[in-house]
Amino acid sequence: FFFFKQKTAYEIAQRLVGSEMCIRDRYAGDRKTMQALQMKDWLDQQIQEKAEKKKLEKEGIKGYAEQTATITVMRKSAEEELKDKRFDMYKAAQEQNLLLIKEKKEREAYEKTQRMAKDAKEIEFTVTNDFMTENPATCTSVVSDNRVKKYHWKGMNAEQKKKILDEMASQVEDKKKKKELDKECEKLWADQEEAKRQELIRQTLLKQQKERDMLKAMKETHVAQKNEKKEKWPNYYGDKLPHEKPEAQLTAHFIIPFKKKKKKKKK
Repeated sequence: FFFFKQKTAYEIAQRLVGSEMCIRDRYAGDRKTMQALQMKDWLDQQIQEKAEKKKLEKEGIKGYAEQTATITVMRKSAEEELKDKRFDMYKAAQEQNLLLIKEKKEREAYEKTQRMAKDAKEIEFTVTNDFMTENPATCTSVVSDNRVKKYHWKGMNAEQKKKILDEMASQVEDKKKKKELDKECEKLWADQEEAKRQELIRQTLLKQQKERDMLKAMKETHVAQKNEKKEKWPNYYGDKLPHEKPEAQLTAHFIIPFKKKKKKKKK
């Protein structure tokens, strides 16, 4: 068997001579040139992309600045407009408050004037009116000088006044008597109720005593009947012997056998 070793590209390249070496160098130069061109294109592309990116960033910054400036102007305009509206509202409210204060003062002044006029009129009526001043001339009847008006108290004579006062005293006395009578009636009613309560208690106690006496009598009757039955029929159920007494038979039935314990002998 023969074994062949496979040669590498480096070993093959060392064995190239003549035109083969020229062809190899020419291909190598073309490849480097192509790589250099590709690298240049890539760098140019990167530079162009970077420049476009910077341009876009500048445009974005410029647009943001313009937008911010526009928003700032709009905001300032809106704030000034709101400030003007607030000032107008404050001014209108202040004017309304002044108007209300003025109306309130005018109303209070009018009410005060009306009250003072009413008070003055009432004072004048009290001072000048015949009824309020108790003018005796108003009490005299137009029929005769010795008569007075029945509805005017101040114009009554002494006899009429005495009669009315006596009637009032009589009414007071009647009211006092009625009050005492009511008090006495209440006392009588209370005494009657207390007597009813005491009678009810007494009847209840008597009833309870009768019930106790009745129960006692029934118990004594039952005991007497039982004793009589025992004397009449001493062997009612037929379980006792005829020649034994009940007590002896009962004792015979309940005798328990007793065994004496054996004493242990001492060693």
